[in-house]
Order: sequence, then C-alpha cells, then structure tokens
Amino acid sequence: MTIELQHISRSISNSDLCKNPFEHLYIKNFFSHIFYKKFLQFLPDKENYIQINKTKSVSRDYPDERYIFNINPESFKIFDNEQKLFFGEVVNSLMSKDFFDAVVNKFGNNEFKVKPEDLNIRMALVKDYTNYNLGAHTDSADKFMTFLFYLPGDDSHKHIGTSLYQLKKTANKNIAYSHHYSEQETKELFEEKKLAEFLPNSVLIFPRTDFSYHGVSSINVGSYERNVFLLNYNYK
Repeated sequence: MTIELQHISRSISNSDLCKNPFEHLYIKNFFSHIFYKKFLQFLPDKENYIQINKTKSVSRDYPDERYIFNINPESFKIFDNEQKLFFGEVVNSLMSKDFFDAVVNKFGNNEFKVKPEDLNIRMALVKDYTNYNLGAHTDSADKFMTFLFYLPGDDSHKHIGTSLYQLKKTANKNIAYSHHYSEQETKELFEEKKLAEFLPNSVLIFPRTDFSYHGVSSINVGSYERNVFLLNYNYK
C-alpha cells in the first residue's frame, strides 16, 4: 500500500457515516496536502475537455455548461510524463481492492454483497461553468456508488457544492425515482436537507438508491470553473 493510499484509507476510516437525508460520507482533507496540490497542478487544459452532452453518456438536453475529460488509456496519450505518473497513481489507488473495501465496508460491512469484479469503474474530470445546474435525481439504476471529489483552489465558492434532497411530504408518492427533475420541479417537490460544500480537497461519497436525490443549484459566478473529479462504480 502506497503512502497516499494509506492516507486515503485513514481519511475514510476516521469519517462519520451520515444518514440524513440518505447514507453518505462527506470527507474534508481527503488526500494529503501535497497530493491535492499536484491534483490541481496537473489538471488538463480546457481544450482537452468535451461538452458532456456531445458524448453518448447523457441525454442531449443535458446542460451545455458541463465539460468532461475521461480518464482512460486513450487520455493518457495527451499527458506529459509528470501527468502520466500522477494520474497513474490516482488510478492505481482508487481502483485498488484496499480502497474498495475501505469505502464499501464503511456502509455497513458490505451489506451490498458486491465484489470489485461485479463492477465497471469510470473516472472523469469535469469543468462546470456559469448557468450549469442539475435538478434532483438519484442517478441511473446501473450505478452502484458515486464519488464527487471537489477541486477548487480555495473556499471562496463553497456554496456551489452538491445539494442533498428529500421529497417533501406534500409530494406525490407515485413519483418516478428514475426521473431527472428540472430546476423548477426540484423547488416544488424537494427540500434541501444538506449542502456538501465545494471545499478544497473534499469528497462526497454515496451509494445509489431510490432515495439518493442530489443536484447542483445554478452556478452564477462569472467565468469561474467548478472543477470536479468523478469516480463511479457501475454494475456490469
């Protein structure tokens, strides 16, 4: 186990499992200070990202203001040597069985009965811009667990984190759990119970359920880039 993976494992083991409005972890100072600084240093230039609604991973009506850079063998071709070494360590750490066990066991000693070989792992860097918003949704049913690593340079925009929602008592109980709700529908049907703040070196982790409603309020902060690193465990 590398020194960084040891740090990550301690971050997970020392964290508190939150259950409101659904089970999740929100961990500050997740990576070591030096490792996080390298993360910011080695982010690819925006020209290497693509609008996510021009990919086949989301519907075409997905917001134009989200850009994505998938971390895969093809993407490593554009990296310089230092970037290759760094993101190689990121991939090796976050795809390790030690990391998987540390996270999944935090949510009830792996009551999910899921093994690493049951899953596909997807990693991507994201840039969100002005007017980006994402209404309440639970993620697709083929997703097992979501990780949102926040990558700001400082804490000046902590209000543009991820909102965790709960259905209002007045909402229709026949609500479609797989639906992606608009900004207006989110205001009408859901109550924000918590904001996972957009703080440097923090991460939000949660298993996907029929009640894991989350989203992002409109980002109206000029030309500010909202940098996020996504890690998803998806069922094969």
